Amino acid sequence: MHVLQALTASPRLLSRTVAAPSWVIAGNVHDNCAFLSGKVHEVGLCLFEAEACLAYTDADLPPALAGLSLSWHAHLPVDLEWGAGPHGAPGAGAARVCGLLMDRVAFLGARRAVLHPPTPEQARAAGFAGTDGPARLLGAFLNEWTRQGRDPACLLLENIAGQDLADLLPAIADGNCNVCLDMGHVLTYGQHRLPASAGLLRRVRMAHVHAPGGMDRHRPLTELTAEEAAWAARVLPALPPDAVLTVEVFAWDGVRASLPVLDRLLGGEAGGQPGGQSDGQPEGQVSRRSVSRAGAERRS
Repeated sequence: MHVLQALTASPRLLSRTVAAPSWVIAGNVHDNCAFLSGKVHEVGLCLFEAEACLAYTDADLPPALAGLSLSWHAHLPVDLEWGAGPHGAPGAGAARVCGLLMDRVAFLGARRAVLHPPTPEQARAAGFAGTDGPARLLGAFLNEWTRQGRDPACLLLENIAGQDLADLLPAIADGNCNVCLDMGHVLTYGQHRLPASAGLLRRVRMAHVHAPGGMDRHRPLTELTAEEAAWAARVLPALPPDAVLTVEVFAWDGVRASLPVLDRLLGGEAGGQPGGQSDGQPEGQVSRRSVSRAGAERRS
C-alpha cells in the first residue's frame, strides 16, 4: 500500500509531520529523497560523519533536491570532536563544524538540527570536569552557535547512550534549546526519568520512533514488545502536537511497516504484534554506524 494513502487514511498521521531518514533504500541522497517525496512529509538528512559531510559537493547534495515536495531537517554528526581541535576550542569547534553543515543544506530551507550533546566522558576529555561539565561544554557550543546568528530553539538535543538530558535541563532552558526524544534510546538505556520530566517534555519538538535493538540498532515499531508498546502508547500522545515524528528506521520496509503502529500508539492504543516480532525484515535493523559507513563507501 502506498504510504501516502496510509497517511491520508489516518487522521492522526495526516495531521502531524511524519519524517524519515535520508537513507532508506540503496542509492545516494538524491535517490533516497526522490523516493521519499510524496511518501512522507519531511526528510532528516543523515549528516552523521563530520569530515565526510564537510566534503560534500553538489554531487552529494544536488540542487535538484530543492524541487522535491519535502521539508527538511538535519541530523548533525555523531562523531563531533568536543575537545579542542582543528576547528577551534572545546565546544566552539564542534559548533563551527555544525554551522558549516547547516550552511551546506541551507538551500533546502533546513533550519532544525538534531544534536547529540556531550556526555560526561566527553566533557571530562575536553577539560570540563565535574557534574556540570557537560552543561558548561554545551554552553560553549551554544555561545558559538548564537554568535553565528543561529536560533538555539532550532537545535534539538537528543537523548543518547550516557546522556539522558535530565541533568542538562537547566542548560537547555537557559539556552532556549529544544529536545529530540528518542523513544528507542529511552527503552534501550532505561532513561525513564526523561519522559517523566514535564519541563523537558514541553520542549520536545521531534521524536525518533523505533523499536530498540541494542548496539544502536533501530528496528521497526512492529518489533515492540507488549511492554514497550504500552510505554509508547502512554508517552507519544503526551508530546506537543507540533512535534515532528521521525520514523528512524534505515530501511523503507521498516518505515512503512511502522506507520500503522505509530498511528495506533498516537491514539493511546498499545495493540500490535505481541512478542516483539515483525515479518523479519533485516533491513529495518540497520544502525546509524552502518549508514555512515555505507555513505563513506559510496563516496570512495
